[in-house]
Amino acid sequence: LQLNSVFEYLELRFDHRVRILGISMYSFCLIIYLPAVLYVPSLAFSQVTGVPVYVVTPIISTICIFYTTFGGLKAVLWTDTLQNVFTLAAMIFVLMTGCMRLGGIREVWNVNQQGHRLELFNMDPDPFARNTFWTTFFGYLFMHLTNLAVNPAAIQRYLSVPTLRQARWTVFYTGVGFYIIMNLTTFLGLVLYARYHGCDPVAAGVIKTHSQLVLMYVTEIGKSYPGLAGLFLSGVLSAALSSVSS
Repeated sequence: LQLNSVFEYLELRFDHRVRILGISMYSFCLIIYLPAVLYVPSLAFSQVTGVPVYVVTPIISTICIFYTTFGGLKAVLWTDTLQNVFTLAAMIFVLMTGCMRLGGIREVWNVNQQGHRLELFNMDPDPFARNTFWTTFFGYLFMHLTNLAVNPAAIQRYLSVPTLRQARWTVFYTGVGFYIIMNLTTFLGLVLYARYHGCDPVAAGVIKTHSQLVLMYVTEIGKSYPGLAGLFLSGVLSAALSSVSS
């Protein structure tokens, strides 16, 4: 069809009003989503360097706008690749060092199991239950179907490859990437619980909000590994730039 976006397809399939509706809904979602994406790395950077959040946020936005405007989709794809490498490297290194300090993966697992943080196969059919197999399965199923199948940023990437076969492989690799990231972040949560299950840093007044917990932990273990905090911070900033540029 030689289309440039999913919104053009909506107009061809239905009419101009549906296209405008789709654009409006997607724009509204981005207005809600992007500030949160920018706030998290800005908070982390501010906590490490002391630079105010309101100063860091415009800088990150300007950098992203600059290379996206002048480099186009090619720049976005290359920077996304490099940024994802930094993000994965930082996450894996933090998890490895965290597990070693806590006594290994088995110890992390046991602490979370004793604290009733693992509900892997809770088959309760109640849709109002907080964590069950069904709510998690269907929730993530529709979320990732949205991200992979109809998200305009994903569609734009599929359209950038020359053949349908390559587009299918793009979907596959993206799905694998989502799976890896979700598992790594979930395990990071287990590591954090294993470390702080006996003392809540927020309740103790060490930090103000739980959003600062990850960086506090990285800073703590980074005392034994020079450069770790910087690596993790670069990973967080890379993830933010990747999300915003998309």
